[in-house]
Parts: sequence; structure tokens; C-alpha cells
Amino acid sequence: MVNIFIQRKQHDAEAERLFSPMVPYFVSFAIFYLCMSVLFFLNVLPTGYASFTGMQPALLFAAVFYWSIFYPAILPFWAVFFLGICFDLIVGLPAGGTAFLLLGAQWLMRTQQRFLLGQSFFTLWLAFGLMCYAFLFAQWAVFSLFSWHMIPLVPVVLNCLLTILLFPFIVVAFHKLRNLLFVLQKRQQDARTA
Repeated sequence: MVNIFIQRKQHDAEAERLFSPMVPYFVSFAIFYLCMSVLFFLNVLPTGYASFTGMQPALLFAAVFYWSIFYPAILPFWAVFFLGICFDLIVGLPAGGTAFLLLGAQWLMRTQQRFLLGQSFFTLWLAFGLMCYAFLFAQWAVFSLFSWHMIPLVPVVLNCLLTILLFPFIVVAFHKLRNLLFVLQKRQQDARTA
């Protein structure tokens, strides 16, 4: 009986040694993708003010912009493509339009990552504003072309302005999430070395 208890205790210790380093890794990705899912659904579901005015900030684009610069490894190209396809299918837009625009924005941000990391917040905000206008106008052009008529431009401009005005709050929230992810990954590294 004592031998079985000792073997079980050794087995539990071995399992804890093997699996506990993976817990922070899994938890950090689960937290990140849960937050991305929330942003995704906030972006596709007209809620509150957006359902009455048609104004909806481009939260998904803001997330792709931020994570492509500050932590590109956590948001791979295939995940951005998947989010874009899902967005198009749920909203009723031609499949692939948003996906390819988001991929283009992600690629551009990754190529400019070194430059943007060393800049002040206001330079980053300006870069975000320019990219946001480019992204939303390209999206407007693609969907106007697919629908064979001119989609009104005023809501696009207002959505862009709203997204740019919300950018400082988005950055603060993402910085807090990034710090949490770094703490969890640091724990994972410490557990591996111990």
C-alpha cells in the first residue's frame, strides 16, 4: 500500500514537472485569443451607439496594428487571415476582402516595426491614423466595387475618426495585456530553468 502511494506521488510530481511549464504558455495564448475574440465580436455586432449611427470603430484593425508592432509572434498571418474571412462572412461582405487588407496592413506594420518601436507615442498615433485611413478607404473601395454602387463615404470617415480618437485607450489596454502576457511567459521560462 505504501509502495502504491509513493509511486502515485512520484507520478504526480513527474506530471507536474512536465505540464506546469506549459500552463502559463497556454494561459497566455488563451487570454490573448479571448481578448481578440471579444474585439472581433465588438467589431461585427452593432451594439448601442453603433446600431443607431452606423459608426463602428475598426477595433480589429487597431488590434492587428498594435500586435504587429509590439508582439508580432503572437498574431501570425494565418490568424489575421482567419479573422478577416470570419469578419467578411458574418458581416455579409465578399469573402477575402477584409482578410487581404488586414494581411497587407500586418505585413506593412511588420516591415516598419523597428522604425515604429523607437518612435514617440504621437508618431505612432500619426502612423496609426494614416494606416487607418488607408485601410478603411481601401475597404470602402473594394466593397463599393463588389457591390457595383458607391457606398456612402461619410460613415467611413466618421468610423476612421472614431477609431483614431479611441487609439490611446486601445494602446493602454493592449499594453496592460502585453505586460500580463510577458509575466506569464516569464513564469514559463523560470519554470523551465528550475
